[in-house]
Amino acid sequence: MPLDPVAQECVQEVMEVLELSWRGKAGHGRPDAESQAKVEAFTKENATTPRHLVFSKNLMLGSGWIAMGMSSGQSEDEAIEETVTDIREYVETDCASADE
Repeated sequence: MPLDPVAQECVQEVMEVLELSWRGKAGHGRPDAESQAKVEAFTKENATTPRHLVFSKNLMLGSGWIAMGMSSGQSEDEAIEETVTDIREYVETDCASADE
């Protein structure tokens, strides 16, 4: 079932800040200032919205997946890439529900 435009925007925005958050926490050190600013702006703008719940829930879930991937021998980049791909379905479902 295709997502409506509001849910699509939610997915796009949440996926972007999730990936920026994980890459920033990765062994590459802190995220660059622009990435950090995007994550902080998203958090501030959406603090009381369903989008922030979608972000927070999937940030924790994905962080666990990344840790499990790395403990089973994946590189950090591989674990992040796989998580970004796999978690999209969850984010889509959450955004569609949050949008109702």
